[in-house]
Amino acid sequence: MQHPSTPVTDHQNRRHATVSSAGHPPAGTPSGSAPRIASLDVLRGIALAGILPVNVQAIASWGYDAPVRPFTGEAAPIDFVTGLVFEGRMMPLFAILFGIGFALFLASAGSRTARPRVVLARRLGFLAVVGVLHHLIYPGEVLAFYAVAGLVILLPASFLPRWVPLVAGVALTAAGAPFGGPMLLPGLFLLGAAIVRYDALGTLERRPMVHVTAFTIAAVAAAGVTMLQLDEIALGSFSKPGRIAGVLTMFALALGVLLLMRSRPLARALTAVFAPLGRMAFTNYLTATLLVVALALAINAPEMTWLPEYGYLVALAIIPVQWAWSVLWLKHFRYGPLEWVWRTVTWWAPQPLRK
Repeated sequence: MQHPSTPVTDHQNRRHATVSSAGHPPAGTPSGSAPRIASLDVLRGIALAGILPVNVQAIASWGYDAPVRPFTGEAAPIDFVTGLVFEGRMMPLFAILFGIGFALFLASAGSRTARPRVVLARRLGFLAVVGVLHHLIYPGEVLAFYAVAGLVILLPASFLPRWVPLVAGVALTAAGAPFGGPMLLPGLFLLGAAIVRYDALGTLERRPMVHVTAFTIAAVAAAGVTMLQLDEIALGSFSKPGRIAGVLTMFALALGVLLLMRSRPLARALTAVFAPLGRMAFTNYLTATLLVVALALAINAPEMTWLPEYGYLVALAIIPVQWAWSVLWLKHFRYGPLEWVWRTVTWWAPQPLRK
């Protein structure tokens, strides 16, 4: 029997699992598991590629304050790229995708076991362990925070009526947006879970005008607040309008990508470019840290004066390698290597890996 707190059914998951608007699940989907939702893989890939340029400096300096370009109060051209496109945009996207993934997994696990929350708790426990280990290399990492938030916020919320995470998510996101960082994440986690429990993705798919209206509202709101951010662009992540604009831009970006995925040709292109990164997001996120650290050791990054442009150069070197690696790996295997380990620990039994 379906638990009342997890109204997303396996049928609904299948309806949303689209590589394009054709609605067909990808080949090689293991029996007994919900098909992947290609749009979410695309969004994960975009978030992964977009967050690396702004994370490179923190990873390369191992949490220490490496010398940076002196602050003069004047914005450089690169500050506009970082502040308007990447900074404060990708972290909220990861957060809402985490809430969506949590709720989708809980719904899917409910069709395989009578105790889906126990399985989910084990999944989050493994994520916490990986996060603590990752913290030793990258002190600014967030995986451990995500795991703890899943256990203390999302898991209890899954027992409550679905309107509770929706209302709490909206309220906490609105309250946390001006502050950003950890203050923003709980609300977005809850909003992501509410999106699944209200079948919002299905509603957008079935009602194009609702989708277009939602995107237009988000885009206009994001553009309006971004105009205020322009006066403070040199402040970077310390700009309050910038933090708010980041959240609104994230919603506009996500809704815009979902709109583009309605077109079969565009869906194929977006899937080809971003889905391989997104399907192996866990592996790619962690290996990016190792690659940046290796490069930092080679060039003695903590001792050099850091320019924002360096983050983009490093990302441009790493992301194509990860994309090619992901494409080759996924030709032969169902999951990325760390995704497979995570899945095996989650179910406490070896999972099929080869296609």
